[in-house]
Amino acid sequence: MKFTQKRLKKLHKLNKKLFYIEEKIITEAKKIDQNLQNRLENKNDLLNDYELKAIFEFYMKGCDTPIVTINENLKAISQTQAKYNDRFLKRVNHNEFLFKDHPMQNDYHCWLFHSLYDHEHLSWKNITKIKDIDIDLKVYHQYSKII
Repeated sequence: MKFTQKRLKKLHKLNKKLFYIEEKIITEAKKIDQNLQNRLENKNDLLNDYELKAIFEFYMKGCDTPIVTINENLKAISQTQAKYNDRFLKRVNHNEFLFKDHPMQNDYHCWLFHSLYDHEHLSWKNITKIKDIDIDLKVYHQYSKII
């Protein structure tokens, strides 16, 4: 795909929207996670463990089926040492083209935008066709009680 100014503008706009979405979802996930971490520390709570996942479904205009689904494990996202925290920190640039002669060489890429082209291997053409994103935060509560 040729990187015209129009296409680059669409890609920049999507990246900006995805960055905003990341910030909002991660802020919400941190609140949920902290609550679940507190419950695990409470000896009177039957909660034994949990999973916290964010599911991002990307749709092209006019399609009912997602073009791609990205699943992110967010358990312990509220903890400063969580192994997934660096994916969503503002200061981390996930741009794969920083040291290459590429039209986006000087851009900041958020984790989700990076995931679309680098992990999900979507073409730039398909990325520019993304029109909608559905996001689910899923909590799986795991209980056990020794009788």
